[in-house]
Amino acid sequence: MTRGILVTAAVAALLAGAAGAADTASPRPKPPRLQDWCGTKAERTLALSFKATDGATLVGVVLGPRSAKRGVVFAHESSGGFCNWLPYGRRLARQGYRVLAFDFRGHVSSPPARTRQGRYDLDLIGAVRELRRRGAQRVAVVGGSLGAMTALIAGTSVTPRLDGIVAASPRSQLPGTRRGAGRARAPRAGALPRSKRGLRLRHACPEAPRPHRFRRPPPRRRRR
Repeated sequence: MTRGILVTAAVAALLAGAAGAADTASPRPKPPRLQDWCGTKAERTLALSFKATDGATLVGVVLGPRSAKRGVVFAHESSGGFCNWLPYGRRLARQGYRVLAFDFRGHVSSPPARTRQGRYDLDLIGAVRELRRRGAQRVAVVGGSLGAMTALIAGTSVTPRLDGIVAASPRSQLPGTRRGAGRARAPRAGALPRSKRGLRLRHACPEAPRPHRFRRPPPRRRRR
């Protein structure tokens, strides 16, 4: 829980400073039916389907004001779907961000792909493009485990480049890739502007709990 709050605060610091404008997207079609258990009745009306870059159909939910120019895409772990990150997406949506949380191909609401089932990087690139199509100009990606590794790999192929990546416990390799493929190096500190390297999380997210320092208890004295 604490990790998720800090991740939310990190995204807020990465994308701070953008202004909003009216969304000129065309009226949405009828939302797809979600199989994810976490969505409220109101959130289910915000469900959407979009395409990965290879044409695979993906399903997710978009939250936040339509006028927002700062966007966040959440990429879930291998076990589960976007419900893993939706509570933090709601937090960012209340703070004025446009949020897209979706299921990778073959997970929960998104159907399996006919080919290239393991190409989750194509799903993430498609999600970033969808959020930008809806008006977001500055986009960050938050992922855990499988989603974190996917973000590091797909981030090199996204144009325009992402404004930030929060990778929590990334895997060493994507499933379905040969040995040595589907790997990514950790980004250098210099990849971010100097002003973005040190994130003041308490300033960006005042409700986040203060870090707790665990101390090792003193050794017990043996009785003679």
